[in-house]
Amino acid sequence: MDDVQSARFDIDINVVTTKINKDRWDEATQSWVPMPEETLEYNVDLENGVYQQKVGDTYVTLDDPSTIMRTEPNVIFDLERDAVVDAYNKCPNHTGLDFTIHANSAMVQFEANKELLHADLQDGEFTFELVACDSNYEPLLDGSGNEIIEYTTNNAEGKVLFKTKHYESPGTYYYIIREKDESGTRTDIKFSDAVYKIMVEIVEVEGSGGMLTANVVEASNNYDFRFINEFKVYELPETGGAGTLPFYLTGLILIAAPLMVRSRVFIILTDNKKYKKGRKKKL
Repeated sequence: MDDVQSARFDIDINVVTTKINKDRWDEATQSWVPMPEETLEYNVDLENGVYQQKVGDTYVTLDDPSTIMRTEPNVIFDLERDAVVDAYNKCPNHTGLDFTIHANSAMVQFEANKELLHADLQDGEFTFELVACDSNYEPLLDGSGNEIIEYTTNNAEGKVLFKTKHYESPGTYYYIIREKDESGTRTDIKFSDAVYKIMVEIVEVEGSGGMLTANVVEASNNYDFRFINEFKVYELPETGGAGTLPFYLTGLILIAAPLMVRSRVFIILTDNKKYKKGRKKKL
């Protein structure tokens, strides 16, 4: 162990949600106010397969436990020498390393919802941005003067998932979530202009020996993170001018009937008194 200065582990972590707290922004006091009435609490007993949500003073069984459970693959833990030595000392007979209660990072995964009106949503059709910001929600810039942005796309069901973010120390982090405006190339779509401002507070749990926890707050108190795009619908007058006929820009070519062309013979009188015959088309 004397030669070990650090250790890195790549592991999968099973995450189970037990409580979700919500806050709202109070303009009068310019502060975040807890909303205990919207707190979500869960009772999870993995050994006995019990998955419940608190409703009022009682717990009801969840129809779909996967809503509060997920696996975070390939989570990287970088451990300094003190943590490695501590894990070595905890292992019986010093035959390995025991990290049973080691936890020094908090994890947050941002999720949004996508809807498309008047058309079917395709997998990977739209792009979304998670932008790192300062405390005024102004985008931070990298060394090249570009905004620091993480990109992701929607799936066919409208779910938008960003990569899980890992926080190794206490602090406050700010982000905005927005849809990438591609109206310059997608003229058939009216894009959402929704922008969600998010604050992530990372704090150390008292008496935990260094465990961090994350509190996520959305400025407008809308944790749905919903983006609604509209597939543009155009209207043409029906024959006779009665009503309208909607159609969609789906790449289809609409052909009602062959183009009817009528023609008639015409005569041109020239200076030398000669005649030329031709045909003039009339649509």
